[in-house]
Amino acid sequence: MGGLIAKAAYISARQDKDLADMIDNVKAMIFFSTPHRGGQGAERLSTFLSIFGLAKEYVKELASDAAFLQHINDDFTRVCNDLKLFSFYETMKTFTGPRGDYVS
Repeated sequence: MGGLIAKAAYISARQDKDLADMIDNVKAMIFFSTPHRGGQGAERLSTFLSIFGLAKEYVKELASDAAFLQHINDDFTRVCNDLKLFSFYETMKTFTGPRGDYVS
């Protein structure tokens, strides 16, 4: 989620005149496994956390095509024109449990 927080911070900083000098020094952003468009794992994570009484509302916002993510992506797209963007992500399926489940 760090990449999503970085996007939101960049959006906010672009709208704050007091931060203009600082944010103008940002030339690139690198994302590692950032769920830009959400993912299937959000529902599983939410279920897992609720079993232990650790449910977090924000996890639901990471579901595929969640409105929250759409807003961040739309706003970021409008303000990131001068940035070089790099995204790194896994390309192999990930083992997720004792049943031998894998997700992509």
